[in-house]
Amino acid sequence: DFIKVKVYISCPITLGDKIHNLDQSLRAYRTLIEAGYAPFNPALTYFVVPFISAPHDTWLSCDIPWVLCADCLLRLPGESIGAEHECAVAIAHGIPVYNDISLLLASEPSC
Repeated sequence: DFIKVKVYISCPITLGDKIHNLDQSLRAYRTLIEAGYAPFNPALTYFVVPFISAPHDTWLSCDIPWVLCADCLLRLPGESIGAEHECAVAIAHGIPVYNDISLLLASEPSC
């Protein structure tokens, strides 16, 4: 049961309504876990920012390796320079990008 489709959740974190951003990422996270996927949710860094002061580029440089090992990427709505970069990296490396969780669930078998 350790072989699961790895889904990177790409979403806004700092721009816009932060609580809404976190909420939508956690809802996607839960849906994917319940459907049998192995999601990675970088929005969870929201909880460590008070303890780790790092510039945006540092966070992004930590996220890109996870994008590259994902089987697919789920892009949630909202303005985000980081999420746009993550999507561009995924596309450049042939990693499917989904803008709708329903399409992801229909297209990527959970193993």
